[in-house]
Amino acid sequence: FSIGLRAPSSLELLQDFAQSCAQNLPDTLRFSDAALENHQGRSEKLDLASVQHARSALEQAIKLPDGEIGAWFATFMSGYRAPRVSPNGARAERPKASAITRAQALGKSLASGAALVLAPGMRVIEWQKTLHIGGQAIACSETLCQLLGAFSVHIDMRIWQQLDDSEQAMLYQLKRAGALIWRKPEQSL
Repeated sequence: FSIGLRAPSSLELLQDFAQSCAQNLPDTLRFSDAALENHQGRSEKLDLASVQHARSALEQAIKLPDGEIGAWFATFMSGYRAPRVSPNGARAERPKASAITRAQALGKSLASGAALVLAPGMRVIEWQKTLHIGGQAIACSETLCQLLGAFSVHIDMRIWQQLDDSEQAMLYQLKRAGALIWRKPEQSL
């Protein structure tokens, strides 16, 4: 059932977008307006040209290409009113050798009949070959994008064996981050 309470307000979109833009602006970018600098002792007077100059500076600060806005929006929506992925658990870069080694332990659990599934409420959004899961952008292979972007994520031993070491390590990182959970094997009667 879907009640549809996941639509963000314009205020929520604007606040998150402004925060995202602000994080990417260089600290050296400063507002400068000659009319305000030459106010000659009258700080309470503001003219229309200064307001328009401020508007222009703000518009330039948030002017982004569609690709960057899409990436922000996918990350925002994947974490909006949904469980958040730990940023330290899932990294956008390729997994390290230690994650590959630890991923082998997941394989042993999968061999016993368990499966990895998406955590309840977790949202996955794909944008330009990047998955956005629980508010985090995760660069992954085309295979993982298809696997994790499916309506029903179910990773069992058969699927696990088709993945390469880096894909298995990424699944380990997503499990560690809380995006994937165990589904125990069903017990026979």
